[in-house]
Amino acid sequence: MGTVTVMRGNPLSVPWALLLAVIGAAFIVLGFIFPVGAEFPGGRVLDIVLWTIAVIVSVPGWLLAFAIIRSTRKARRQPIGEVPDELPEPPSDHDPAQVAVLVGEGRPSRRAVAGMLLALADRGALEIEEYGDKIVVRMKPGTEPANDREKLVLDGLRDNAAPNGDVIGPPIWNRPVRWWGAFARDARNQAMKDGLVDPAIPFLAFTIGFTFTALGVSFAMFERVLVFVGIIPFAIGFTHALANIGGYKLTHSGRELTAKWAAYARYLAEQGSVRDVGPAAVAIWGPNLAYGVVLGQAERAAVPLTPGATEEDVPTPFETVARF
Repeated sequence: MGTVTVMRGNPLSVPWALLLAVIGAAFIVLGFIFPVGAEFPGGRVLDIVLWTIAVIVSVPGWLLAFAIIRSTRKARRQPIGEVPDELPEPPSDHDPAQVAVLVGEGRPSRRAVAGMLLALADRGALEIEEYGDKIVVRMKPGTEPANDREKLVLDGLRDNAAPNGDVIGPPIWNRPVRWWGAFARDARNQAMKDGLVDPAIPFLAFTIGFTFTALGVSFAMFERVLVFVGIIPFAIGFTHALANIGGYKLTHSGRELTAKWAAYARYLAEQGSVRDVGPAAVAIWGPNLAYGVVLGQAERAAVPLTPGATEEDVPTPFETVARF
């Protein structure tokens, strides 16, 4: 069987996927309770014919689905290119939140928020100052976010700001960070668009398989109008929810780039320059500190800027656990 080229897309978020599945299921149930539609003569013979058509229609969809799954698995198993033991510069221009997605294989840690704060400071959108144990984050007037995750962080800072506009900590985040889910999802979706991360359960393949099955079954259930209406949204919603719940995997490109970020993490570990500095040191260390917090190399800078972090909440340095 030849290689199948797969177009990537992002599954619907769990609430929307479940809503679609529930609506479809409700129509299906109602269709069995209230069989509204035309009744065709033919009895058992017609039923056998219609269900035979349902199977014939379903089979090509699942053949294509399994071809996509096979192709995806083959691509994931391909060896990555040679990567230096250490890299002195960030290997890509992805922001710290996207790097956190790679490190967490689709599930970034909250260190991503600290990394984004430091990246904004490095860009000149924020000022971070330290006075003893006190940390002051000051937003500059007219600061514009470059993407939705930056907007979420900046809006979160405004919610925690004192009347003069300064955010004083630690902790920086005094209010619940209810936007964390949207932040993580936005970073992960961007990584998916870049072809770095995919759902562990290939939702495109299962969507094709279940859609063909639903189409086939709809022939057999055509006399039940509500079942006919509900079966497609149920199949799509169910597969999208399954893709979200099933976790994520790095693509071949994602594994290759993650290996390079691990090499950069080893460089930071060897240098040790960002290990014991606070957030204000971003003025000196710039991206090394911003990326260091999501790579487990700059814990002193990460803790006060991470929502819900404690001194005990210390991740294993990235370069010691990464496997490719």
